[in-house]
Amino acid sequence: MKEIRLSWSPDVSHQEHDMRSYGNWTPFAAELRRDYEIVAETANEIFGEGSHWVEERQVRRLAPDRLAALDDDLLTGEAATSAYARQLQAGFRGLRFEPALEQEYVTHVRMAQRPAGIVCGILALVTWLLFLAADFVRMEPNEHFPNYARDTWVILSGRVLVIGLLLFGLATKLSRRHLHRHLTLDVSTALSLLPMTAATGIIVTLYKLEGKATTDLPLLLLVMSAFFPLGFVFRQALFVASVAALLGVLPGIILLPSALAETHERLIGMMLLTTVVAGVGGYLREQSHREQFLLRSLLAEQAYLDPLTGLHNRRWLDVHITSARLQAARERTALAFILLDIDQFKAYNDHYGHEAGDAALTTVANVVNAFARRPLDVASRLDGDEFALLLYDCRLEQARRIAEQLRIKLSEAAVPHARSDASILTASVAAVEIGEDENPDDIYRRADLIKRRLKQAGRDRAS
Repeated sequence: MKEIRLSWSPDVSHQEHDMRSYGNWTPFAAELRRDYEIVAETANEIFGEGSHWVEERQVRRLAPDRLAALDDDLLTGEAATSAYARQLQAGFRGLRFEPALEQEYVTHVRMAQRPAGIVCGILALVTWLLFLAADFVRMEPNEHFPNYARDTWVILSGRVLVIGLLLFGLATKLSRRHLHRHLTLDVSTALSLLPMTAATGIIVTLYKLEGKATTDLPLLLLVMSAFFPLGFVFRQALFVASVAALLGVLPGIILLPSALAETHERLIGMMLLTTVVAGVGGYLREQSHREQFLLRSLLAEQAYLDPLTGLHNRRWLDVHITSARLQAARERTALAFILLDIDQFKAYNDHYGHEAGDAALTTVANVVNAFARRPLDVASRLDGDEFALLLYDCRLEQARRIAEQLRIKLSEAAVPHARSDASILTASVAAVEIGEDENPDDIYRRADLIKRRLKQAGRDRAS
């Protein structure tokens, strides 16, 4: 990326012609270059030839995430109160956030990696079915069902068991509801991966005992797969990989004779090395992922919050109304919407100034937010002097009572307003019950019509 600025000799002193703003590096543009050349030409006529000139330089463009990470403004002001900003400033060397954020991150990883986990599960299932087919090909000619040798039965039983566990894990990942409330996606994955590794270790060991050609590569791949996008955070992946490595080599330690011990010791070393190398890669990858999670969550939070009052903004309320309306329809309950508009707020701003206006808006926001008492209730600042309250499991009559209480509470705050007939800050408050098929625009429009009637009737009213 190129930058440009206007430079001048140190012995030039700009007095009347102050051009300090031209001396800052600015992103290059052809039009800006022409403007700077005109300024330099004019300045050279005044201060002498060669006293001013245009400079350019090439700078490396930062990646968006790193640029955000280096921007001090991102972690100051209103943003500094965010849990994400605090965690960014505190750091996370042990790959752990504070408890609430850690739980949010773990849930995010499970949900974000769910599609990739399904793909990995399908790939593992196909691979295991191919291994099962290869087992049948490698059987002795005199082995016919059900007269298989004991080792053959062990091998086939292990294959079938793992196939069943893989199907179970895939079913859990594909299901919207877990089969058991304690069975999370990462637990179901571990219940598939660990038995698969143990069965592979047993099968490889039995093939070695029979002198058949085999490879240890599947065991190494299974240990590495713990760090695939399967819904594990790093500490879980490291634990699963370590247990998988142990289960993979344990059958050989127990069953293989001393003549094959040296070969098995090499496998143990390879399993340990694979765990360490994959673990280092997993650690570095998650460190970067956690930073991106905090940055994106912080930016999303800022995009959906009003910076002055800390309430949710209209963009977020639109999204929440849609999901809350569907939830209310499923549970066959009511959803109410209250619109509050401050009376004569422009006159308040003109009289007291914008700083006092901001303080008044914060006071109103606190009053509105106090009525969002349940988890699905939402207080929001829509725009300027308009606020909204979304109330879950609330009928129209109850919403009207709350609207009246809200009006009274604001009056009790007694914010002086010299340009108002009431001499204090008041509001007109409209309540509506949300229909099953209404979109946010329809809801706002209905509430706004009621609010306009309240304004025409004299303000400081609720309905």
